[in-house]
Formats: sequence, structure tokens, C-alpha cells
Amino acid sequence: MIALLIAGWVVAVIVFFISLTLWTELRKKFKFQEIFEKTDGYVRKMTYPYAGGKKGAMERIIIRGEAPFEVLIGFKFPFGGTDWFGYGKSRKEGDDYYVVVSTWMAKRSVEFRFAVKSSSRDDAEHIIFDEIRAAKNGLPPDIVCPPHIFQRLGLWA
Repeated sequence: MIALLIAGWVVAVIVFFISLTLWTELRKKFKFQEIFEKTDGYVRKMTYPYAGGKKGAMERIIIRGEAPFEVLIGFKFPFGGTDWFGYGKSRKEGDDYYVVVSTWMAKRSVEFRFAVKSSSRDDAEHIIFDEIRAAKNGLPPDIVCPPHIFQRLGLWA
């Protein structure tokens, strides 16, 4: 009887921590999506295909524009849809504006998706991916999206 009671408590604690983790992730997602949706501007969708690597590592994706912009960062689910996992605002470096995203790049290929918002359509059309300049200048990341523990262990992505 006591063993059954202990097993019940262990299951309850595990379910509690899983629920708490999911709740904090959802709160975080909804918060930056709400911030992104509140501002006015033209939204442009961009994709960044990643072919996969020899081993998983934190890598940078650099987005450059001629005017200030905001960006939602996500990836395409294998079964459809987009998981938005990050948000950032550009910063000025020289004559251009940048967002440097540091995220987990796994062994498998993945399609990263970006929703960029700028004040005008023309400004949004001039936003590009710019790995060469950032690698040369060594720009620090503005947004850091570390992997979940199961990703580091190679169990998913």
C-alpha cells in the first residue's frame, strides 16, 4: 500500500513539472507574439533552409536591413505549421540594422522561418540574410535560443 502511495506521488510530481515546463514555454511564446502583433508595419515571410551538419551546435543566422525591423523566429514542423520560438528587434551597426540569432543547428535539415516587420514594404523587401559580413565583423548575438536537453542528447532534431 505504501509503495502504491509513493508511486502515485512520484507520478504526480513528474506530471506537475512537465505541466509547469509546458506552461512557461507557452507563456513565453504568447508574450512575444503579442508584442510583435501590436506594432504596425509590413510583414514579410522569409525562410532559411539549413541542410544539417555533422553534429549539433549553436550557430548564428544574421538578418540585415536598411531600416529598423522586428523579427519572429521559428521553424517548420515536419508535419506542417510553424513553431515560433524567438523574437527580437534590430540594432544599428554602421549604416545597417542587424538581428543576430544564435540557435541550435542539428544534424538533420530544417527550414527556419522568419516573419520580419518593418515600417514600409520597401524597407521589408530589403531585409536579407547576411552571414558573410557578420562572420567577418564578429557581431554578438541579439537573440540566443539554446536547445532543449532532448535536442542536445540527439533525441529530436
